[in-house]
Amino acid sequence: DVLKFSAKIKDGEIIEYRANVKIAFIVERP
Repeated sequence: DVLKFSAKIKDGEIIEYRANVKIAFIVERP
């Protein structure tokens, strides 16, 4: 399923895998 994705949290970074594409989002901590 192309809509299926895995989300992982590492060292304040959220790594989201979609359709074999790696998108890294940096989470800002207060």
